[in-house]
Amino acid sequence: DGFLNTPQILYTVPGLHQEVKELEIQLVKLVHKAKEVCDKVIVVYGGKFCYVNVDEPLRRMQTIVEELGEGVVRIEATHCMDMLASESERQQIA
Repeated sequence: DGFLNTPQILYTVPGLHQEVKELEIQLVKLVHKAKEVCDKVIVVYGGKFCYVNVDEPLRRMQTIVEELGEGVVRIEATHCMDMLASESERQQIA
């Protein structure tokens, strides 16, 4: 139905869950870049384990997304892998 027809897909570099400060820097930069082209942005990052900020343990991926303003949403998933397969599907594979 055209839901995912998009003028662009932007990626952060791999492995940033280990470098949360850089993850946040790249994510914010890329969302701002995406907002130059369209008014709705989908962030595809898990929430529970993909962003763990030991310096600010209450800061979450959802917090960053909310700070990015209107039109920016995140796919609701605890793990990045949940965006590819549900927890039950992963259990079956395991």
